[in-house]
Amino acid sequence: MKKLILFPLLLLFFAGCSSLESPLHKDDAKSAETKSGADRLHAIISPDEFNTEVEKGIEAYIKKQEAKQQGGQAEQQKKQEELVKNVPNMKEGEHLFGKADAQFVLFEYSDFHCPFCKKFHPTAKEFISKTGGEVALVLRPFPLESLHPQSRATHEVGECIAEIGGNKAFWQFADEVYGATGENITADNYQTVLPKLGVNAAAVKACVASGKYKEKIGADIKEAAALGIQGTPGSILKNMKTGEVRFIGGAYPLEALESALADLKK
Repeated sequence: MKKLILFPLLLLFFAGCSSLESPLHKDDAKSAETKSGADRLHAIISPDEFNTEVEKGIEAYIKKQEAKQQGGQAEQQKKQEELVKNVPNMKEGEHLFGKADAQFVLFEYSDFHCPFCKKFHPTAKEFISKTGGEVALVLRPFPLESLHPQSRATHEVGECIAEIGGNKAFWQFADEVYGATGENITADNYQTVLPKLGVNAAAVKACVASGKYKEKIGADIKEAAALGIQGTPGSILKNMKTGEVRFIGGAYPLEALESALADLKK
């Protein structure tokens, strides 16, 4: 019976805490006769029992908040899964690594200066190579300018290199950018890697100066946002026959990509 009344008594105690800080009643005789919530509680249970019940209350509150947070995350994940179903198929002029007729395509929204993208880049390419033509990779610019202010201009350089040197030159440039240690490759120093790519430096410079790819990069950024992608790398593995997709948000290891592929094959 004692346990049944503990919780309501605790509520009375905490609900009355604010009243303990109020001014004393003018009628001192009446005030002296009135016991505080704590006095009433301690008259029924011991201090140890009181502390135990408080701890239980705190634990219950924490569990409730955790459940609420998990529910919110599950709802967000469900919303994300619905949004990524709208990922556009490969468009003309995009950067393809692998076979154009692959049944599965990994659409990666990436930031050239993102450290996690740098980590994920060799993993994604290894994944494509290991599948023997079953999966292809399409790289789409998603520079996070608030974090990497020079990344967008670097993506514009990449577009110009693709235009002048072709798809192979683009991927060589991407390898150089993601593989850079120390100083990032930017629109200010990209000329240092051009000899490795075999492209016309003057032509690339003129293309970059024209700003012709600013609008395209902006469209790619809006596209990623519309798909609910909030960070990089944000990758969507799509079965081109069924349209079914799996979202991989982050620099996950090779095993995660293989697991997503196996799931799409079921």
